[in-house]
Amino acid sequence: MVDRPETGIAGKEIKYYMWKVYEVEIDNGDTITLDEYSAGEDLKTAQLNKKADGAEVTCTHTNNNIVTVADAGITVTTPCILYAFGRKA
Repeated sequence: MVDRPETGIAGKEIKYYMWKVYEVEIDNGDTITLDEYSAGEDLKTAQLNKKADGAEVTCTHTNNNIVTVADAGITVTTPCILYAFGRKA
């Protein structure tokens, strides 16, 4: 389990909130820390999809600005797109 980097590819800021789309490479159990989002408030939503086929990857986002991959079907490092919405840092 490692904390994976993300590369922002699109986004919009709306007063106190923002949405952003990232490219990430993940494995099961990895975390992604989104520093642009508040560490004091959970993300409103986060979704991971495989780049290869668009299939959704199970993840949680209940630990402030951290997304955790929780998909037993991911057994090798997999390129994905991460969509996130939450309060700006």
